[in-house]
Amino acid sequence: MLQQRASEARTIVEAKVGFTKEMVASLNENFDDLATGGVVVVEVLEDGSWRANPDDTCSQRTPEFTKDMVKTLHEYFDFYAIDGVVTIEVSNRGLWLPNPLAGRQFLGLARFPHGKAH
Repeated sequence: MLQQRASEARTIVEAKVGFTKEMVASLNENFDDLATGGVVVVEVLEDGSWRANPDDTCSQRTPEFTKDMVKTLHEYFDFYAIDGVVTIEVSNRGLWLPNPLAGRQFLGLARFPHGKAH
């Protein structure tokens, strides 16, 4: 039982997604128009383009942002950027910003995970 609980509490990174300053600025500027229920789901395509709320679906690998998360990312972009790109780790516990100096910071969780109640 204890081992099962420990594995449930572990943060598992599902995907790493790169965002440019222009993408973040556009999300910040247009958040209210893009948001559905206070959340914007962002799909970053292989060519570097992106789209918001693709088919109103999401997966564990797709980052979801609230307005405050986008504002924080916009405000601190230059600190976390490497070569003009901020990498966001999408996990079962929310979004994380890897810190170029060491470690990572929690950006936020847009929605509670589906599944067991705690």
